[in-house]
Amino acid sequence: MIERKVNFERLRGMRCGSCSYEWKTNDKWLDRFNQGEETCPSCGTDCQVEERPNFWAAQDDPSYDDTNVQATYWYHTSTHSSWPDPNFDPIARLSDETRQKYQHIGTDGRALERWAQRQTSKALHLGTYESAIGNMLRRMKDQDISEDQFYLYRVQLRPDAAIEPGVHKEPTNWVGDVQLVE
Repeated sequence: MIERKVNFERLRGMRCGSCSYEWKTNDKWLDRFNQGEETCPSCGTDCQVEERPNFWAAQDDPSYDDTNVQATYWYHTSTHSSWPDPNFDPIARLSDETRQKYQHIGTDGRALERWAQRQTSKALHLGTYESAIGNMLRRMKDQDISEDQFYLYRVQLRPDAAIEPGVHKEPTNWVGDVQLVE
């Protein structure tokens, strides 16, 4: 198995969603960008629009070679101690108050059931060790889970895992989720 060297100083590839300009930057620039203090060096697009600059994998990075994906260790962070859990029930962690709020959404009374289905049909997000730690820290800062225990998992993909060839922009929604059908 391939274990990529951990390097939190590694420059991150960026690509602007507005003008497609690509560049490399560090975490300090990313922090300033997310605070609205930096913009795309080419067109000035900031962090507040959908076409904003985002992470972009350098096409020549060996870890993005499709032939190495299944031979590489990847990482995932979760607040679930038993991840992956085939019996995962997202509703079990909800308070009674939150469950009651779902009863008033829509007209068919199935909003909570639809939400639970979306939670159990999300694509798995794997990345480098650095990206998993960064994701965990971002979630602790931006979501109401700073008191939750996080777990770091090292993942090896099965030989029959479905891999989309190439490097693509992640089709995430506003909270970073990707549904498997997408």
